[in-house]
Amino acid sequence: MKGQYDKQVTVRLSEDYLKIINSYDGDSFTQKFKSLIDDFKKKGLQVEKNINERQKELKKVEGEIGKKRELLKKLESIENYINWAVRYCEKDE
Repeated sequence: MKGQYDKQVTVRLSEDYLKIINSYDGDSFTQKFKSLIDDFKKKGLQVEKNINERQKELKKVEGEIGKKRELLKKLESIENYINWAVRYCEKDE
């Protein structure tokens, strides 16, 4: 892709940013900057993939929580019925 760049820009960067750019592979500033951008694009895609996986896991967990809530409601209803039955039986004694 050497020589296929059609835009030339001038930017002002701090020394810290230059150090980061220069830490990337490439023979020129342009190649190093492109490597940095490619790296961030790759990492961005990985982050999106991780987010999608976590969202799927979250939906699954939310479904499980919903089932547990329904079960808890049924158990509470059974408990209330048992408590009522015990009180009813105790009246007759």
